Amino acid sequence: MRSVLISVLGLCVGLTNTTLHASDDTKLIPTPDPQLVVDAQGFSGVPVKALSISPDGKWLAAVGGKQARIWNLTTGMLHTSLRGYQEPGAHKLGRVNDVAFSPCGRFLLVGISDSTELGSTRVYAMDDLTRIHKLLPGHTGCTLGVEFSPDGTKLATYGCDGHIYIFEWLEEEGDARAFLDVPDIFGKGMQVDNIPYSYFGFPVDENWLVLRSPCTDKLVVSLRDKGLISADNMDQWPASIRNLEKEEDRIRLANTQTMPQFTTPGKIQNDGYYRYARGGMTQNPLQPTNYWIGLWRQGSSRPATLYTKHCYLPTAVSLNEDANGGDGLAASADAIGEIHVWNARTGKQLHHFRPKSRPIYGVAWSDDGKSLQFADEAYGQEQYNYNRCGPTDKRFDLLRRHEADVQAAPDKPAYPTRRSPWDNSRLSFDRTPATDDDGNVVNGIMNLSVLRDGREFKSFRTFGFGNPYSFIFGNDTLLDGKLCPVFIGSETGRLAMLGVPGPQNANAWGIAKEYLGHLNTITAIEESPDKTLLATSSLDGTIRIWPITSNRDLADLDVIMDGNRVYSVPPGSYGEAAGLQAKDEIVSFAGQPYYSRVPRMMRGEFREGQMVELRIRRKERFAWVFAGTATKTINVRLAKRPDILEPILSLFFAEDGEWVAWTRGGFYDASSRGGQYVGWHVNQEREMPADFYSVDQFAPVLYRPDVISEVVDRATAKTRWPWPTNP
Repeated sequence: MRSVLISVLGLCVGLTNTTLHASDDTKLIPTPDPQLVVDAQGFSGVPVKALSISPDGKWLAAVGGKQARIWNLTTGMLHTSLRGYQEPGAHKLGRVNDVAFSPCGRFLLVGISDSTELGSTRVYAMDDLTRIHKLLPGHTGCTLGVEFSPDGTKLATYGCDGHIYIFEWLEEEGDARAFLDVPDIFGKGMQVDNIPYSYFGFPVDENWLVLRSPCTDKLVVSLRDKGLISADNMDQWPASIRNLEKEEDRIRLANTQTMPQFTTPGKIQNDGYYRYARGGMTQNPLQPTNYWIGLWRQGSSRPATLYTKHCYLPTAVSLNEDANGGDGLAASADAIGEIHVWNARTGKQLHHFRPKSRPIYGVAWSDDGKSLQFADEAYGQEQYNYNRCGPTDKRFDLLRRHEADVQAAPDKPAYPTRRSPWDNSRLSFDRTPATDDDGNVVNGIMNLSVLRDGREFKSFRTFGFGNPYSFIFGNDTLLDGKLCPVFIGSETGRLAMLGVPGPQNANAWGIAKEYLGHLNTITAIEESPDKTLLATSSLDGTIRIWPITSNRDLADLDVIMDGNRVYSVPPGSYGEAAGLQAKDEIVSFAGQPYYSRVPRMMRGEFREGQMVELRIRRKERFAWVFAGTATKTINVRLAKRPDILEPILSLFFAEDGEWVAWTRGGFYDASSRGGQYVGWHVNQEREMPADFYSVDQFAPVLYRPDVISEVVDRATAKTRWPWPTNP
């Protein structure tokens, strides 16, 4: 670790004699690693994917994004953060999916999605969280679920590769020994990485494992018989497993007036006071939506404890009945990263862990383009809508870097409209439920449609992009006049400019440019007065300022990817010609790990038509029988892809009124205590935890308000200078 710190310091020392020139402020740091990142001391607007309370009730582990954080429940303080490998330029590749303490609490297991052949189930020793204790074999692309049997002797995992692996757990060694492999649990081409499970665990004892998800219905594994027992042989399932679905139906039927909807995976206790724990929301047309966590006793349709203090969609729940003096501890989390710990018997809140960021609900430019107004409070449900989430009654002066209260800017329409660039028709937006190729509605996924004089005209399929949450029409000069430009921000933090083809063009509209940086829901998109910059706000606590256009030609694979796994291969594509197939896992791209391709692409290493070598893993079959996994090398031609842009300036706002602004080159300005929310993320090997160093160690070099001022001056000048295109 000392050598890493010295290298970071050496990098900064190398910058001390560098002068900022008009065209290369982002070239002052010659390498994208280390990276200046915000540390909001929590999950800053990122949904918490999973929670786990230690067996002794002293620790709480939570995962979201590419981090795991551990709190001391005795002191209520954040104990440590485990950080994953971060892509340069805030490219969102990989994530943490699940977490579980070992039966005696000595180890913490984390399931991740990433491209490593060394295993995606990580074991950390609680007495030394600075390194990974063990990488378990099995899944290599991603581990989606991690669970221990009630007696602590078995560990079960399942992953995107369609396998369930069951191990004998060795608590003394913090290691696992292979016991059973259940392959091919998902259908061909299924995008399992984006489908949450509703239950994964041992609901009876160590002999029975159950997985329920929207794409598997119910899978039951008998460890005694070492095999999968299908629903056709349901009579061989224990009665408690057969009754699991009936219990959920009883809960719903007992509340038909309020239409409860589950939003978290369920947790089942094998014995004890509570049988079932799960979170959700209740929608009533006459009342605001309620968010809740329920704890049910076996056979009861009414919760024994109902916790209702979350203000956002619940995403995870954990329960430890033996902790807290016998009352039990429950922990729950929501979609903007807040975590509540409460008494399981009484529902009394004991801890409230939240990031130090302020969620930003809206942004608007001043008339001169030198200030931004923003919203850090949300509207009530009666006024909250797409593109209109809160009153923009705060102003941040970009030149003086000063925040003040002001009168809110006028509200934006939830569904913007404009005149068509092709004729005199009126264009508008609509969000519509997504459908599959057979016309069936896909639950939870929304597409964005453009209406022409009130009738659906074109629809953008948002699979893999995230549900559209903010959207505006762009000015016609951005594209060639044959396409109508549209900016879309999604619930997952993706931002893109798309081109809508005219009525004479039968093609679907596609992505023209991508803008990378946000981590969560983009609440507003605003063009600058001179139409050359974008400002966007997000629940991740940041406002980002982007150049709208650039002139780079990039090249990439023309297949649809889910992480490092091929999701589908379009007919007639270069990928099809090269022999790529759905479910192939790409291990390396042009001689380096697959995930390194994006920063290389942005550096201009690849061009359209270039042949590159891929190393892939493929499951081999013979007459529908699984015959093992083979590693192959193939050559594929690259196709033109949309440009990728990064913010020229980012702003973070903390709940205590502090702020920090930084450029993509790493220079920053901050309020008096704003520097505490910034630090250097230093990657190690991809399968190893990253290091984090406080920015205070580098302030003499990188605390550069003058650089921030110069960037703002150029961004707001009437005479535009060309933004650097290299990251």
